[in-house]
Amino acid sequence: MDPDRQPARVAGGEDAAYRLAVSRAAALGIVGVGDMEFGDGFLDWPRRFAAGVQDLRVRVATYPTGLDAVLAAGLRAATSLATQAGWCRMGPLKIISDGSLNTRTAYCHEEYAGGSGLAEPRGRADFSGADLAELARRATQAGLRMAVHAIGDAAITQALDVFESTGARGTIEHAQLMQPSDVVRMARLGVGPVCSRPICWTTATSPRLCWPDRADRCFPLREMVEAGVALLLGSDAPVSPLDPWLAMAAAVHRSADERDPWNAGQSLTAAQALAGSTDGCTTVTLGSRADLVVLEADPLDGRLATQPRWGSGCGRCRWPPPTSAAGGRSARVTTTGSARRSRR
Repeated sequence: MDPDRQPARVAGGEDAAYRLAVSRAAALGIVGVGDMEFGDGFLDWPRRFAAGVQDLRVRVATYPTGLDAVLAAGLRAATSLATQAGWCRMGPLKIISDGSLNTRTAYCHEEYAGGSGLAEPRGRADFSGADLAELARRATQAGLRMAVHAIGDAAITQALDVFESTGARGTIEHAQLMQPSDVVRMARLGVGPVCSRPICWTTATSPRLCWPDRADRCFPLREMVEAGVALLLGSDAPVSPLDPWLAMAAAVHRSADERDPWNAGQSLTAAQALAGSTDGCTTVTLGSRADLVVLEADPLDGRLATQPRWGSGCGRCRWPPPTSAAGGRSARVTTTGSARRSRR
């Protein structure tokens, strides 16, 4: 790793670093995350809360290597893991079912452009359909949801086959290249795509190089929303910044600079982007479940939606900037679950 890019050390060790990270997240209006880090998060997060981490809701995933331990502990979806009721809960079984676009390992129905010389011209599936289905059955029978990493359209088709055949519930993480028929099926099955890595959405270079004949099917956000898919936006931090406003701005503008928007017809409205960033809580009314934050401006103001602010080399990213008040929690809009953390 480049020494200049290594994370700064925080006095007080890991617990202090987590408290600082949570404080910075709160300043961005983030009140909840899905932690999809490798390891034993279901053991680590209760200890972090006991050590003083607070004011952040955490949904902790596990991977196939940790599934036996989670089941042995009797954990199910939404099981409370911390003494502070509701702050930390068990999340899904995360499965990485294919590779990535830049490495040309995302699993596709058709070969990559210039892929004839590749060992796997269509990318690869990391699990057979049978193995993926067996994991889904185990998770479902134990009361866990699924979160399936699938970037290529063949991987998405395989994941939807498994959701349909096993009755599993959950999400497809990334869902970058979509077949139109799978958009319809995703809506019918109630599977939610989590479209993350906002820098990818606004950088068309890789899709145009790898998928020039199908780049128009990358992140079809508006098509999914109009089909009735429960679209979710995320960050995929630390791959991309932990900043829900960057993700929302990317979904609305689909450009990171002054170039024309990429696949502009798939842009979301400001209201749609905000709805995809609030963990399913799209309104604040009497009896709503909500964590609330104060913003400096109305995120649905049309002027803000067309005139985003620039910042930190990310292009169109702070739309609108959140309050800098400590904790950032008072009364404006729910952002629970708007920032998701994963290795891939």
